[in-house]
Amino acid sequence: MQKITQIYGIRAVLEAINANEPIDKVFIQRGLKGDLFKELEGILRKNQINTSYVPLEKLNRLTKNNHQGVVANISPITFHEMETLVAGVLERKKKPLFLLLDQLSDVRNFGAIIRTAECTGVDGIIIQKKGAAPVTADTIKTSAGAAFKVPIAKVDHIKDAVYYLQAVSYTHLTLPTIQL
Repeated sequence: MQKITQIYGIRAVLEAINANEPIDKVFIQRGLKGDLFKELEGILRKNQINTSYVPLEKLNRLTKNNHQGVVANISPITFHEMETLVAGVLERKKKPLFLLLDQLSDVRNFGAIIRTAECTGVDGIIIQKKGAAPVTADTIKTSAGAAFKVPIAKVDHIKDAVYYLQAVSYTHLTLPTIQL
């Protein structure tokens, strides 16, 4: 069974967010109004989901179905929490290798980087929640399936990930002991 990668309709998108589906981006028709729309906007803001306000024509190109002014792209992979990913890798490996990607916007380039990361032994990839290339069918194809093997975490800001990794690496350093 193939996983759904696009949903449409305000209620369907709300339910997907509430079910913690990994939503990459939500396209909303410009000028949309109503209580349900306001609820959706609030939940999108609260969950920091990438949103784009577009003309009706763009939504009609995205899907031929009755979209009710909202179309969402769902990631075909499950993202990890950075702290959980780092902790899990540190349990298995003394010197892990993490790849941080900032401002990467092309899905095929992202796929190629994931494929290379898997071949070179990267333990995890960390990307931004907003502004990063989504994981799409093209990303999966270009990665030659490596996107299912290399764990990917999303963070609010890459600089926070850098600081976190620095702190974790400092606490896990094995310092030489000096005997007197």
